[in-house]
Amino acid sequence: MLQQLLEKLGIRDYDSLTAEEKKTYETWGRILISKYVTLEDVKKLVATESARAHDEMKKFENSKERQLFFQTLARLADTLKLFIDTPAAQREALRAHLQQTFKVEI
Repeated sequence: MLQQLLEKLGIRDYDSLTAEEKKTYETWGRILISKYVTLEDVKKLVATESARAHDEMKKFENSKERQLFFQTLARLADTLKLFIDTPAAQREALRAHLQQTFKVEI
């Protein structure tokens, strides 16, 4: 599929791509061959989007609408990260409490 896309764009040889284009091509290839989205994939996406939103919010030239969009995106991404990570944090806190209280290895 990606080879057909390259041909349609008039690119005959993978080696003629720039380093950044090759990286994008390889990322697309991995995405297209993977069957399922994993929790780790979601965590990476949320972290990337959060970092991007926070970086964009620092730009002085943002319009009000653009600034609001990135503030909303950052808050949503941070909330999703917290939502994903909370069960693990709660489990670790409970494990530490039980180990300290009952002196057992869990």
